[in-house]
Amino acid sequence: MKFENQNNQKEKIPMGNIGINFFDITPKYENNERKKILSLTSDLWKILLKKSGTKDFAGVVRFDLVPSFDKDNNLDISGVYEVNTGQPECPIAFAQIDEKLKNTNGVRPFKIISKKIENDFGKDINIMLGRNKLKDAWGNNFIKLLQEKSNLNVEKVTEEQAKKGIMKPTWRLGDFRLDGESHFSIDFTKWVSQQPNNNFFNTFCLNGNDPGNKKFLLNIDDKNLSKMVGKNKILNKENIEWAKKNKTNLVMKPNGGASGNGIFFGEHMSSAEWKQTLYKNLNSKVSYGLWEKKKLPSVKIAEKEMTLDLNPVFWAKGDRLEYLYTISRIMNSKKYNETSLINVAAGGGLLRPFK
Repeated sequence: MKFENQNNQKEKIPMGNIGINFFDITPKYENNERKKILSLTSDLWKILLKKSGTKDFAGVVRFDLVPSFDKDNNLDISGVYEVNTGQPECPIAFAQIDEKLKNTNGVRPFKIISKKIENDFGKDINIMLGRNKLKDAWGNNFIKLLQEKSNLNVEKVTEEQAKKGIMKPTWRLGDFRLDGESHFSIDFTKWVSQQPNNNFFNTFCLNGNDPGNKKFLLNIDDKNLSKMVGKNKILNKENIEWAKKNKTNLVMKPNGGASGNGIFFGEHMSSAEWKQTLYKNLNSKVSYGLWEKKKLPSVKIAEKEMTLDLNPVFWAKGDRLEYLYTISRIMNSKKYNETSLINVAAGGGLLRPFK
């Protein structure tokens, strides 16, 4: 894998009430690296659809992958920590950055996604935003940009309007779960999850079984994928002693969580804190998973040690994935090592999207 145009140019792009660092550096896959990622994600997607009982999912899907590099910067994939089927923020973020990309040969997510929607659903669409203060600001601006800079005729609809019946295809922007954090009201979530042919993309899945729920990444049977995803277990009474003994190698996450909320890294907690948190979450209404820790790599970019992940983005139609592009989030390695999280909203940033 290569990193081109390493001029270390960094700009702060306004995004709602915060600024996102945009690094004018372009990663580039070797052909064999890209093929490996496409094969891996295709196999995993089919497993997630089967485990969730979902057949007709349509829309944008992002895989959050843990890369690894050898001494010659050859890429491999050593982990998967999320499959985002609710609100991949990259089209929204890069809608803001699009002005920076339009006079280059670079990949432009905003244009790619809007054109894909037009081809599959036509020009007349609705958008429904889930309720999330930060992402609402992003989403409202995204709707404005779609109205002004794409061929789409976009209208924003509310939950109440949706219940009365929607004739136009509607893009769901927000996390949707019956057993975890949801950006939609409980009443609407229950109602829409029982509606066959609910005319939404990203699809509101029947019975709330969104294939992006982290619980479906626990106990993967496939030998090769299981090794990559990790030895992950549900937090229950049977696994509590195992979790105590393996504290430094485990991450505790809510299966229906989003945006990095409610995540606990054993290596950053004392034994007493970890034990207390285990029992607290064991007895909570939220289901938690115990995940094998997968550390993101540090690479030298523009003469600095930086930590990054890889996030390939696809257009899903049932079990078929059409590869669109990859984004990469990046953070100073020293800051990453303090928290084990790449936080774009707190000093991290985005590299140029690539394919």
